[in-house]
Amino acid sequence: MKSREQRLRIESISQGFFTFPLLLLFHIRQRIREADVVVENISKFPLIVPAIISRITKRPFVAIVHHIHGKTLFMELPTALATLFFFYEYISLFIYALLRVPVITVSRTSEAELRKLGFKNIYVVYPGLTSPISNDDNTFRKSRRPLLVYVNRVRKYKRLDHFVKACKHVIEEIPDAICLIVGKGDEKLGAHLKRLASRLGVEKQVKIFVGNVSNDLRYKILGKAWVGVFTSAKEGFGIGVLETLSQGVPVVAYDIPAMRELLAGYDSSVLVKNGDIKHLAEQCIKILKSTKALLDISSEARRFVKVRGKIYSFDVSAIKFLNAIATYLKSERKDQRKA
Repeated sequence: MKSREQRLRIESISQGFFTFPLLLLFHIRQRIREADVVVENISKFPLIVPAIISRITKRPFVAIVHHIHGKTLFMELPTALATLFFFYEYISLFIYALLRVPVITVSRTSEAELRKLGFKNIYVVYPGLTSPISNDDNTFRKSRRPLLVYVNRVRKYKRLDHFVKACKHVIEEIPDAICLIVGKGDEKLGAHLKRLASRLGVEKQVKIFVGNVSNDLRYKILGKAWVGVFTSAKEGFGIGVLETLSQGVPVVAYDIPAMRELLAGYDSSVLVKNGDIKHLAEQCIKILKSTKALLDISSEARRFVKVRGKIYSFDVSAIKFLNAIATYLKSERKDQRKA
């Protein structure tokens, strides 16, 4: 008998195939017909076509939803385009709910949003952490000057202008502090943030780099950081926060549902009222000015990752993913027998 690994075959069809469904309908249908399970990884918006073809060909179909964009689209796109995609996302997800498509998502926060849209069959599988976990006291690796960092994607919905404005308050209290924004994303936004820093008179101490960042450099920066700052309007999970904590770096973040879920039960982070820039800055200052507070929260960050790091493992995620698929297929077979 072949082992499970030998019997498992995964084939991928890129989104490009679905961009022109009328031209490639036959090709898609044939590929789906040959599959035991069809999984759509929704990185932006549901494509609908694979779900419909799977239904026609009677192939089991599962969708992966990382997050729902919702109103954050209006922060990223021109109003007309944002309105179009806002309604497309809502309608397409509503169609998936009507089709009773089972969904795998990355957090209880996203699960709650999906239930509001009418989804019933939802499995939560947390993402894996790729960063090396720092279990040792890393205070000796800290930068000489107080360093606040954001290392993650640079997008408008991350509200990094709030971080820059908070840095202004921090620098007024701690003149030698440095703020660093690093990540792949919107270069125009990066230029805007640099202009904002210049207008606020902190351009020499607020450094912004938008572009590809190697894993080695990412964790080198995080290892030297004193505090990680996160100002997102919305998150599906918050992998950047987890990566920051993995290096024993305390986090100050806005109190949004995903952050509340991720950080509950630990003192590794400070959550402040969503959108309150002054309070955000005050909490950063409080940590930076107190060696004891910095050491205590850093220690709690390491404890958080030591305990929770076992949950956020790709091995664990893979097993839970396969279990979710198996559970769904088992329920499908039961329904077919009843019919």
